[in-house]
Amino acid sequence: MTKRSDIENGRLVYTEKLGWLDLGHANGDDARKLMLSLAMGDETTNKSHFIVRYVQYMGRGRSLGTSIKTRWRVRRGLSLHDKKRVALTIMMYTTHSFESYQDSFPFTLISDSGYSGEDLISNLFGFYQAINGINYLPQVGIVSKEKAYKRWDYYGAIGKYKNKSFKPIIISRP
Repeated sequence: MTKRSDIENGRLVYTEKLGWLDLGHANGDDARKLMLSLAMGDETTNKSHFIVRYVQYMGRGRSLGTSIKTRWRVRRGLSLHDKKRVALTIMMYTTHSFESYQDSFPFTLISDSGYSGEDLISNLFGFYQAINGINYLPQVGIVSKEKAYKRWDYYGAIGKYKNKSFKPIIISRP
């Protein structure tokens, strides 16, 4: 769940091309670990497949949180291109599972985080930055904090706008 104060500390930015981005979601650490699992799994077995586990987590520290864990059976010997495609599928599927989980009782009593308007696009943005090893932030047109505050103050918290697709929500200037 993003807050207005996340604009000040630089975690939440508004971009001209992708709308709101949560840079915590967009850090890509999970995508890097997933690609490493795909590479390592391929090398550690002689079977025709291997198992990859992927987790999305919310909370504070290891003991105060909750997660969605998925397991995937992946064919051995895939090209790098196909491993990236598999990783994208795993991330997108697990993201929907996790957001649905957050968008259910009892989480909805305390948070608007499930399918918050910036979540899916931030995850996808972070995925591509990590997988391709490219910092795309300069290309998406980050607006000033003052302009981001104006959008937040006029339209309200992005969490009240639900987005179940991987398409950005672009909002006009107030």
